[in-house]
Amino acid sequence: MKVILASESSTRKKLLKKTGVKFLSRKHSVAENRLKTELMVAKKTNRQIALALATAKANSISKSFPKDLIIGSDQILVCEKKIFNKPRNRKEAFNQLSLLTGKQHKLLSAVCVVLNQKRLWFCVKTASLRMKKHGTDVLRKYFQKLKKKQGYSVGVYRYEIDNGALFDWVKGKRETILGMPTKELLLFLKRTGVC
Repeated sequence: MKVILASESSTRKKLLKKTGVKFLSRKHSVAENRLKTELMVAKKTNRQIALALATAKANSISKSFPKDLIIGSDQILVCEKKIFNKPRNRKEAFNQLSLLTGKQHKLLSAVCVVLNQKRLWFCVKTASLRMKKHGTDVLRKYFQKLKKKQGYSVGVYRYEIDNGALFDWVKGKRETILGMPTKELLLFLKRTGVC
């Protein structure tokens, strides 16, 4: 039985690699924004939305690998009761980063394990962050440092690189902020004898 991460995210791959778990990674086929919108229309909670997205990603890979454990993960950002989507381009990314300045937001990170399209385990963790009130010039300088070729996270900022330099305060675990609660995941995988 193999372990497959339903993500090509370099951050998630690094997080999982640090646990010592041997795994492969595959790109999921979930239209995240469309599914997120459907879940919001259905009045699902933020926690339910994050978990449903993680599960859908895992199931999209599980169809082709029914005998393997598939790890799905997703993160949503909520600011002033609004759920953000990943920006599609640099203009959207800068605007989204600007919307967070001087405000508190929450990151909900969900991870699940699926076997043959059945969810065996899941965990959803929350982190709260308050971004300092930054002027446009500071945000532009920060934004210029971001690599254009990398996809944007839902919050746009690269916490794994700047260790929270943009923030007044942070409450929550680093792995939750980065998008995958790996400590709890590792405990589950150890209990199942995978590692």
